[in-house]
Amino acid sequence: MIDFINFKYVEKIVNSVNRLIFDADDTLWDNNIYYINAEQAFYNLCANAGLDKNFVNEEFDRLELKVVREMGYGSKNYIFILNSMFQNYQQLSSNVEYVRKFEQIVSEFQNHVNIRTLFSAQV
Repeated sequence: MIDFINFKYVEKIVNSVNRLIFDADDTLWDNNIYYINAEQAFYNLCANAGLDKNFVNEEFDRLELKVVREMGYGSKNYIFILNSMFQNYQQLSSNVEYVRKFEQIVSEFQNHVNIRTLFSAQV
């Protein structure tokens, strides 16, 4: 949370902006729903395992921000985030049924965004 905003600095930046450019290509718009669906399915899986959905959401957001800053945004990095989160929770990663459901979440995401994962064999 921001406790103090330097309004003079903000005003200086806003006044210096001449143009805004938005890159809203169709792939982002078309694929965004698959990111949302995978994330919600992951939260539901965590809730079924007895984890607090809000806590998992906060952890997911923190990791996502870190990964995006360090590696960029994209489907492969998103799968990296999902896998990292899954491995962090022993009650998920040690349960065969949860492993199967998690693999299904990742598989459905991959099929929709048409990618190969970081974890598949390189051809």
